[in-house]
Amino acid sequence: MDLEVLMGEIEQYEQRLLAAQLASDVGALDGLIADELVFVDLAGQLATKAMDLESHRAGLLKLTRSELLGREVRFVGVGAAATISLVAMSGSFGGAEFEGQFRYTRVWEKRGEGWVIVAGHISAVAS
Repeated sequence: MDLEVLMGEIEQYEQRLLAAQLASDVGALDGLIADELVFVDLAGQLATKAMDLESHRAGLLKLTRSELLGREVRFVGVGAAATISLVAMSGSFGGAEFEGQFRYTRVWEKRGEGWVIVAGHISAVAS
């Protein structure tokens, strides 16, 4: 498959993910995240898909702003890609407000006609 086509697909899926996160659209997030997701949060703790979906469903995580500042995409063959994104974000988690720049690493896997996130990590960027 053409690299430009793959790049376009990944960008489209990243945009879908952003929209779903901002809206806390659990149905959309469910389709974008693999059941076996492993995610490392800001505290270095492991989170699962169920935990991520519940944080949106329960209103624990509320994003009010998420602006992409930069992204790199690396492909591993035609079936997997890693995205490294720099994002300016604000919102609240558990009632505590946050704002800052964060770097996300996500591993996307091609499944059928679409892509799902199988692993991810977030780090706060020091100012």
